Amino acid sequence: MTAVECSNAAICFASGLLTMSSDGHGFIGILRLSDGDCINVSLPVSRSKILLGGPPTAMSIRGRVLPFPLGEDILSFRVNGRPIGFGRCGRYYVFVK
Repeated sequence: MTAVECSNAAICFASGLLTMSSDGHGFIGILRLSDGDCINVSLPVSRSKILLGGPPTAMSIRGRVLPFPLGEDILSFRVNGRPIGFGRCGRYYVFVK
């Protein structure tokens, strides 16, 4: 799927190179697609910690598409207990189990 297709879907399937980062409150991955677009990805904390600071990793993902919470005073949030960082690839992210 493309980034636009994912943004309009309930479930996203995509492949690309994933780079993991942390904003100090949670983890968020950036999946760079072959067309140059990107998708924000939330992976389980254990997997995020392994990938954090490493080189881009080829990955295929599948998960629910969820919007980032909006508001100037929101610094952090959790979904099912998982701390999620804010991404730079649009107003949504893919929550991978």
